[in-house]
Amino acid sequence: MDNNSSFEKFSEEYQVFLNLQSEDEKYDRAITLIQNYENIKEVNDTYKLFYFGIISSLYNYIANIKCKRYGLSDGRQYNSDSVLEAENRKYLNEIFEDEINAFNYCKKSLDGELIINTLKKLLEDTKINKEEIIDKIQKQREENREVFRRITQELSILYYLIMDEDKFILYGNYAVEYNSLNAINLFLKYYCDKMDFDNADYYYDLMHTYPLDFYGSIQNNIALKIAGHKIYWEFFYNLGNYEESLRVGEECKEFILKYKLDNEVLLYAEKHIEECKLKIEESKKNKYTNDMLLKYFDEETVDLMSDDNKIYIITSLNIYEYMKSKKEITMDYSATLMPILKSIENMMFEIVGKSYHSFILEKKELDKKMIKAFINKKTDTIIEKMNHLELGDALSLMGFFNYYNEKVTPNDYFVEFCNKNNITNSKEVVVKIYKNLDSIRWERNKVAHKNRVDEDCVEECYSILLDRIKLINYLYKTFGFVFKENI
Repeated sequence: MDNNSSFEKFSEEYQVFLNLQSEDEKYDRAITLIQNYENIKEVNDTYKLFYFGIISSLYNYIANIKCKRYGLSDGRQYNSDSVLEAENRKYLNEIFEDEINAFNYCKKSLDGELIINTLKKLLEDTKINKEEIIDKIQKQREENREVFRRITQELSILYYLIMDEDKFILYGNYAVEYNSLNAINLFLKYYCDKMDFDNADYYYDLMHTYPLDFYGSIQNNIALKIAGHKIYWEFFYNLGNYEESLRVGEECKEFILKYKLDNEVLLYAEKHIEECKLKIEESKKNKYTNDMLLKYFDEETVDLMSDDNKIYIITSLNIYEYMKSKKEITMDYSATLMPILKSIENMMFEIVGKSYHSFILEKKELDKKMIKAFINKKTDTIIEKMNHLELGDALSLMGFFNYYNEKVTPNDYFVEFCNKNNITNSKEVVVKIYKNLDSIRWERNKVAHKNRVDEDCVEECYSILLDRIKLINYLYKTFGFVFKENI
């Protein structure tokens, strides 16, 4: 039997397989088909597109049935506990082998050159109508794309469950490329857990804008989109960012109303929205006086402060006073510095993450190397809205430290931003702030990590507090235009 005849027989037997009703019969037939036809020495170019697609479907079917038989899934979703059990690892490896075979064959079927060659070969057969040929190839291509989406989605989920990050990202990226909403949600959860704000926002946007009828069951896509909104609103809620959590909840509610979903789902979103509103209202009921602040700042500066920053500074000063009065008790003095450092990070977010970021967005021509922290690594475009900015990223956006001559070189764009806002001696200002922030970075690491700051350091703590208060004063005086916008 020649190879063409072998493929034709294989194709006929595959159709029989598709028509079988019994899962056991289909499973046995899939294994037989692979055993009999996987090693066809040379498939004619005319049939490769179809052959690779069929073989990959068979391997994928076998992997899914094995998952059910070994108790790793119920046929709809994986059982994470079973997947992680050590005694099931041999079964899981067996499933991975089948899924990766499916992946490799299906990837071949999506090769653009293969599709063009198949079209050329079939068009040489004048017995077949051209429209039928094009329709046949288009149909097989779409089937192969769907199988590939499913295979890569399943691989990404399994590797996520067993915490193999490299393979999860490898197959997950393929799944997202082929429009898997499951994989998009999984990346959203992954980057939220990593506290990677930029990537979390990227995958939230992909999930939020995903058309319901793009791929798969609309009902399933609805459930996934609701779950995706929940992942993101919980991310912000757990960080205490109730405003952003509220925004995501309201976007979820808008989606629910648009598609007239069940009242139960609507109530679910509305409950979260109300919780956020209550938290926001509670945060406004701040009890403090400015008396302590006015010992260190003038009234004009205090007026520029947000309530949060006032509370952070007052907290640090009060903790210092309390700890100093308890010398007979051993304590960790890290708590003295943490709040005031948070106030400085908040200020830098307002200056760099908001005001300077807005300035950058208005520029038409940019050297992206100068503003890497504003660039989304996935899309290589400027992030439209900053939700968070690490202190190290703020430093990189303001200037560069040369370790050879130990000098700070101000970022030209940040100097331009300063000049535009009438800051005199902009370069000197940038160098001064950069050096102060760099020392703060080390202080933060010292107080945030495992070693205690003991009582012998209490006077040093106060000295550092005073230095930080001087910096806060300097920032408010120099960048008052930023904070006046928030009043």
